[in-house]
Amino acid sequence: MILAAPSFRQNHELQKIETIDILTVWDDYSRQLEQEHEQENKRVRIERVRKARKAREGFVALLHELKHDGHLTRQSKWKDLYPRIRKDERYENLLGMQGSSPLDLWMDVVDDMQDEVERGAEKVEQFLKQGQKVVEIETKWDEFEGWTADLTMEPKLKRDVFDFVS
Repeated sequence: MILAAPSFRQNHELQKIETIDILTVWDDYSRQLEQEHEQENKRVRIERVRKARKAREGFVALLHELKHDGHLTRQSKWKDLYPRIRKDERYENLLGMQGSSPLDLWMDVVDDMQDEVERGAEKVEQFLKQGQKVVEIETKWDEFEGWTADLTMEPKLKRDVFDFVS
């Protein structure tokens, strides 16, 4: 195509260039374009991943706020939580992003809360064994609280542990 082009045929200086040199220049140029395209794709991918990560972090922060406010517990159901979060920007930003979905992140937080209560229950059980106390269905909160008064634990977690073991 180059050799048959009118602009090439009319220019005597261009005709002096060897065909292999023309191909070498074309190859270098196409390789440069390829590299630029790959760099742009990489930049776009990194930007997309970063945006998805920030959206996940924002949504997890929302879940922790709901946990702190008592709207999210280890026994919460997604269907009950959804009306509270559906219009929140942090939820909407996560929709359609790569990676974990809002439901996945919610399950992770609820699972972590359950694990925390189970670890707390083990700690309480070990503590109560020292005093030869056993929590039973009939055990009242005041009695449990008295038994565990010397145990260092957040009051909310202690209450969750009581509800879990009794």
